[in-house]
Amino acid sequence: MNLVLSKNFKEAILIHSIDYYYNNGTHNLDSLLPNIRNLKSLTLYNNTSRKINLKSILLPELQEVYLNVGYWSYLPDFLRNNGGDFTLWLYRR
Repeated sequence: MNLVLSKNFKEAILIHSIDYYYNNGTHNLDSLLPNIRNLKSLTLYNNTSRKINLKSILLPELQEVYLNVGYWSYLPDFLRNNGGDFTLWLYRR
């Protein structure tokens, strides 16, 4: 199942403070990640061909990150851009 959410819904989400973001490939909100400023926990767990490029995303408030194997290639840039001052979990499915 892939839940496609409207532009208006996405804009409404950004008005609120988001602490936790989880995507297992069932929705299309990944494009919002660069605009979420207070995010503390990020989980990207999907095996779809549609993966977000983490190279240029800045999330200064991160405390924990969970990434599956499909995102590992972005890891060096992601760590450099975000300081790496968070708990990082890497896993395979």
